[in-house]
Amino acid sequence: MALNKLSSTFLLLVSLSATLTGAQLIPASPPTPTVPIASASSSWLTTTSPMSNSAYAPSPAAWSKGASKFPSYFGEAKIAHAALGAAAFLFCFPLGGIIVKVWPHRHIVWIHAAIQMFALAVFVASTGLGIWMGLKINALDHYHCVIGLVTLGLLGLQPLMKLHWFHEKIPKVVHFVHIHLWLGRVLILLGIVDGGLGFQFAATFKGPQWASGWKIAYGVCGALVWIIYVSVVIVWVELKKPDAGMTRIAESEELTALHQAWGRSDERPKTADTVASTVHDVEVGEVEPIEPVRPARPRAL
Repeated sequence: MALNKLSSTFLLLVSLSATLTGAQLIPASPPTPTVPIASASSSWLTTTSPMSNSAYAPSPAAWSKGASKFPSYFGEAKIAHAALGAAAFLFCFPLGGIIVKVWPHRHIVWIHAAIQMFALAVFVASTGLGIWMGLKINALDHYHCVIGLVTLGLLGLQPLMKLHWFHEKIPKVVHFVHIHLWLGRVLILLGIVDGGLGFQFAATFKGPQWASGWKIAYGVCGALVWIIYVSVVIVWVELKKPDAGMTRIAESEELTALHQAWGRSDERPKTADTVASTVHDVEVGEVEPIEPVRPARPRAL
């Protein structure tokens, strides 16, 4: 089991590295004249001409108005869009995913939820700016925009996967735990990769361009964040479990464990905190052994 985990982790890391590297190696066509805009003085951007490759460029109709027709703060909006998106997927979402696995706080569920909701709010702000820019250049059908909108929609569904925390009568929907966990991990990877695609898409804009240093920095940070996230959340957490390869609970046993843990809590008030604590214990494997499937360990002499 541990070997399978490590193999899948290695494949994810290879795919991420290949995607980020490929986004930087796509050749650009010869530069074309551009019309500078007021935001060209920003230290974040350069006046390098955009790519004219039609595979990446927005609709020609968008440029027929001329870059000078764009608002003077278009460049600042582009910077804010990138900064907010990077903050969400390179820091906030990974932090929320890691902290719930490594910090055994009694209110860790609420801390995790607060961090992830803040990250979602940051990403909503980034997406709002992206939609505004997409409307200005008539490019909302570009793959960067489509991936971003799909990611936002799926992230909005994530809290619904945890509604059983707040309803004591439906603990059997613990199967949603696995969907919540793996969908969250996939969406973090998708958000990081889409950020790299966003830099590639921004190269098609007329006016100031991102300096190459920022693109390289994002690629390096994205790869490091994903490696750390996978190492902690999947590899380290799984390997630190005692006898992880032999005593992993099957889904049916996990459901039984939840019911047993819930039954043992009859003597205490069934508040939202106790429900969340019970489900969290099942997620991370911190429940008592199920007899007779998993016999109790011998006591130390």
